[in-house]
Amino acid sequence: MQVTPIATLRTVLLAAPIVVAPIVVAPTVVYAQDNAANKAAAQGLFDEAMRLFGQEDFNSACKKFEASLELVEGVGTRGKLAECYEKIGRTASAWAAYREVAVLAGRTGQTRRQEVAAERAEKLKPLLSYLTISLRADSDTPGLKMTRNGSPVVSGSFGTPIAVDPGSYEIVTNAPGYETQKISIDVGVTSSQSIIIDGLIQSSVDTSNTDLTQTTMSPPGDESTGKLIGLATVGVGTLTVFGGVFLGLSAKSDYNSAFDSNACDSNNQCTPAGKKTVEDARSKANIATILSVSGFAIAGVGTYLWFRSRNKEQEQQAVHLVPTITTESTGLSILGQF
Repeated sequence: MQVTPIATLRTVLLAAPIVVAPIVVAPTVVYAQDNAANKAAAQGLFDEAMRLFGQEDFNSACKKFEASLELVEGVGTRGKLAECYEKIGRTASAWAAYREVAVLAGRTGQTRRQEVAAERAEKLKPLLSYLTISLRADSDTPGLKMTRNGSPVVSGSFGTPIAVDPGSYEIVTNAPGYETQKISIDVGVTSSQSIIIDGLIQSSVDTSNTDLTQTTMSPPGDESTGKLIGLATVGVGTLTVFGGVFLGLSAKSDYNSAFDSNACDSNNQCTPAGKKTVEDARSKANIATILSVSGFAIAGVGTYLWFRSRNKEQEQQAVHLVPTITTESTGLSILGQF
């Protein structure tokens, strides 16, 4: 069966959107799929949280509400989380959550929910516990960092009573070239506690200039590289398809010119020159078909690489040099994940 330029052109033009669409639509489709999946998972977690809440297993219910909110923000879910925090005695967390619900509800015109959340936050305010962390005037060591149960304590909060949930807290303070200081303190219900951090003790081995302790050697993210390769491959495929389209148009033009110049008649009877023109046009059409099919194949491979790379978790290798001091020796330890 002989392929004509017109048939080739029609095939190319009809198929071209198949390869062009993934370039424009693929990220949007993936986002929509992820968004729908997150909503479904969040709803499932919320339903499980409500079941646990009804069984008065409040600790487990709070974790499920938190997990649901990590996937999809919802003012109703946050309101139930605030109520859950209140049930397990996390007064500061409940107070902060109710205040956030009031703000979110106000923005969306949910007046009744805003009023209820604000009222509950106000009722909790007299029950709050506070922890004040201060530094002595001469203890502001350069590079000082502080955490409270693993959460950063910003320097702007020093000396200010901060609402916290009742419980035990470990304050960890460190700075380059100084020994780490750890202090534990208990904060009771509706109580206020204060703690003053003294100056840090300088370490016997100064590591302030040992930048290698914070240096990581990480290969480029496989995920990002794979996406770039996939998109580049799709681009090459698209250009190949467009090359086929252009060649097909040229073949059609040559084919038509043989008839327009009367080198061929309506009965396909051609002069030698007309016959050569028609044969050349058909050769171009065949090449255009090959280019178009090849372009689709290349773009298909690129699309596959893009989706596959997106689902791969980025892996990193890290090497750390850490000073080691023992009673017998001093040196450097190599720590890493290989």
